[in-house]
Amino acid sequence: MLDGIAPEQLAEWVAFRNLEPDRMDRIITILKLGLAAICWSLGNQAVEPDNFDPLPQHSRPESEFSPTQAAMAFSMFAGKAR
Repeated sequence: MLDGIAPEQLAEWVAFRNLEPDRMDRIITILKLGLAAICWSLGNQAVEPDNFDPLPQHSRPESEFSPTQAAMAFSMFAGKAR
């Protein structure tokens, strides 16, 4: 499937995902906020919702790659892997 997607289509998909997040992402966010609220109510104000991330997210500057650049880099990498 990824071989047939154009960089412009990937950019559209990324833009859509920014407007309409995945349902699982929404559930995870709600659970993180709820767990942090429970901890706060029990007196542990040092807990932040991000402490409950199931997988740590590596931060990168937003200006590092545009979605189109990332799609082109991925398609070049996928072409070399064959």
